[in-house]
Amino acid sequence: MTLSPSSTTPPGATPAPIGTSTTNYVVVKNTGSKTLILSGYRIKDAANHTFVFPTGTKIAPGKQIMIRSCKGANTSGTLYWNQNNYVWNNTGDTLRMYSPKGALLEKCSYRGGGSTAYC
Repeated sequence: MTLSPSSTTPPGATPAPIGTSTTNYVVVKNTGSKTLILSGYRIKDAANHTFVFPTGTKIAPGKQIMIRSCKGANTSGTLYWNQNNYVWNNTGDTLRMYSPKGALLEKCSYRGGGSTAYC
């Protein structure tokens, strides 16, 4: 599995209002050979904003799901955090992924500057 948090608005730039923004997201990709079942798993940023994967969330081998910070209707390839504010900071942030029981599974940081990390 790879995790890729992204805030593609460069520091100092004025981002679009969160309700319409598509520049603040994380991508979860299944790099394994078995389907990942992510129901109840959690993603948190450094400020402890928490996203919980909905029941029935699965990622087939080689496929990915994008989790956008803004509001929207979930689809098979895109889930929405439904936040009123940006989650991933332009100056850098840390993503942590937890199992439904609270075990830390993955940690991924980026430095900002309109960047994307691949962990």
